[in-house]
Amino acid sequence: MAAVPNTTFEISDERVSSPSTDNIKILLIGMKLPSGAGAVNTPQQIFSTAEAIAFAGEGSQLVQMVRYARNFEPRLNLTIVAMDAPVAAAATGTLTFAGASTVATQLELQVEDQTVLVPVAIGDTPTDVAAAIEAVLAGDEYDGLHVSASAAAAVLTFTAKSHGEHGNEILFKVKSLPAGITVTPVAMSGGTGAPDVGAAIANLGAQRYNYFGLPDTNSTNLTDVKAVLDDRFKGKNAIDGHGIAAKRDTVGNLATLGLGLDTNQISIFGDPNVPTNPWAQVGVICAARFNEDNPKMSIRDVPLTPIKAPDATLYLDADDRNTLLEAGISVFHYVQDTPRVDRFVTLQKTNNQGQPSDAYFDVETKLTASEIRQENKRVLDPVLGFIWTPDASTTEYDFDVKIIDPEGVRQILITQYRKEFLPRGWVNDPDGYEEDLLVAFVSSTSGGITQVPRINGILYELTGTIEFTN
Repeated sequence: MAAVPNTTFEISDERVSSPSTDNIKILLIGMKLPSGAGAVNTPQQIFSTAEAIAFAGEGSQLVQMVRYARNFEPRLNLTIVAMDAPVAAAATGTLTFAGASTVATQLELQVEDQTVLVPVAIGDTPTDVAAAIEAVLAGDEYDGLHVSASAAAAVLTFTAKSHGEHGNEILFKVKSLPAGITVTPVAMSGGTGAPDVGAAIANLGAQRYNYFGLPDTNSTNLTDVKAVLDDRFKGKNAIDGHGIAAKRDTVGNLATLGLGLDTNQISIFGDPNVPTNPWAQVGVICAARFNEDNPKMSIRDVPLTPIKAPDATLYLDADDRNTLLEAGISVFHYVQDTPRVDRFVTLQKTNNQGQPSDAYFDVETKLTASEIRQENKRVLDPVLGFIWTPDASTTEYDFDVKIIDPEGVRQILITQYRKEFLPRGWVNDPDGYEEDLLVAFVSSTSGGITQVPRINGILYELTGTIEFTN
């Protein structure tokens, strides 16, 4: 058989990954740069870091969130929302050099979590050193940093690429200096303003996102996110979702932040010394939770390799970690210089009645409660079109009319609890659950359900085993 001439078939890998088949969806919210062509405040599903760069601009806060998330798990089901930076001020920090080099060697910097090596010659002056650092940081390999560098005489100035208070949390340090050279560092400061997260998430519709990666811990933004997630969590909506943020500050300031917040809808990770930018940490944590489809399973033993650990001398000790956890701030521990989640907690202090409560202290409990409700909806979907009746045994309808009564709904939920949730290790005490389960007739088109699932403690995966711990 003759071949068809001049016909070729190619398979393109331009989109380097596709969404996972899992139902877990991540929403990352961050600032774009003017070089990004994407529309602001508009959800956009993406399939590669290159798409994020085109949308938000290389070196932007949002691209850093995406890059770190995808470095952890390339097959994320990922949607982004870009925001404009506030009209305010950008954070700056400086390195001021003095002396003259007496050796030919390399100066070592850490900028954000990147190691930067700068050649220094014998006799180089402070002006030479500052200019050499500027030249190295202008290279393509550092385009992804969220700071730019400029030299003026002996002073090297770092400037955040977006206006905003988030830039004050960027770290840089000199790790080694040539003999004869000294340096005076001034940490990043002066960043003011915050992006409008409330506007960014105003157009999400009814799409469920399991995890909202947040760009900062600005008080207005946290209030807006809490309001949206509270509304989604209500029984009439039952969309659910959990906000994840991170902040770099002193232990005292982080504890004050945590103690001043009260919500089960948001978790904040805090550490003064982790060099990876807080918003990039958020991307990794969201990706780590994406990979665990059991909401009750802790990610404590998951190496968060894209996040760079601080020097071992700067690890928080047990007392500091406990101080933060008691305030509702999630923390890391380190195994072979790799960060791992120590405990992933929410900011809840009280329940809906204002009473002290730690019911949702561990995020796994809140995630499991959300998933139970989603599974409830799944098994009840087939009867959503039925006519509700107070008691099916005493109500007569035509043969072809489908009806449901409270006891019928109760039996569906009780069966699911015993047959699905118990074997998964999510819950216990089915008899107590059944006793407390209330299903009420409201009208011919609706009913009300109140349930108290007995949610178990956290599941931890150990080598070759699954251990269950309260």
